[in-house]
Amino acid sequence: MPHSLVVAKLMPQPSAYWTSYYGREKVISLATRPFLALRISQTDVGLHDNSQEGDFLFAISPQKPSGVNKGCYFALGSSLDAGRKMLHVEPPLHPEGGTLYVHTFPRLLEYVESARSRARTVPRLPHQLEKSSYLTFCHSVLHDYDRKIHER
Repeated sequence: MPHSLVVAKLMPQPSAYWTSYYGREKVISLATRPFLALRISQTDVGLHDNSQEGDFLFAISPQKPSGVNKGCYFALGSSLDAGRKMLHVEPPLHPEGGTLYVHTFPRLLEYVESARSRARTVPRLPHQLEKSSYLTFCHSVLHDYDRKIHER
């Protein structure tokens, strides 16, 4: 059940393999910024795909998801409150300006090359979800995934 909070960055080039030559050329010019994410093993979530290597990454942001992903989140905090969708983090996070939210949908797939590398260059942070929070999150990811599939 290993998981970690990491600083990640979207890499548009690997995900543009399906587009045209001009699309692949354009994607080279796209600039992305690092973001905070929760890295979780595919098997812990129950959505393992043998054809895709790498862990899942779930975005963490100061905003709750909106639109079609409304409600697919948990607040990250240092205490459990039965009235809120909150996960317990140790050591506690102290973000400037308020609460952070970990999104349960969509999930991102970590780039395969970094998954194969033993010397990961992605900075890991010392924060982890408390065990029951981690299990709650994994269950919710599977639930939200199933719900989104049935909404199609």
